[in-house]
Amino acid sequence: MQKHPTDRQPTSEGGRVRAFLALSRKKRETFHRRESPTGARRLIEFMRIARGRTV
Repeated sequence: MQKHPTDRQPTSEGGRVRAFLALSRKKRETFHRRESPTGARRLIEFMRIARGRTV
């Protein structure tokens, strides 16, 4: 008994692997958000919370 034609997988040409390798070779800047410069305000708020003070 043979498999149904829809059950047969066509031979792969490695398109997914090629696309993955092309993406992995690019600079990482495209995948990660750049960190925005933070001022002293964030540290001040952290210290306020750490001391237990509220607004």
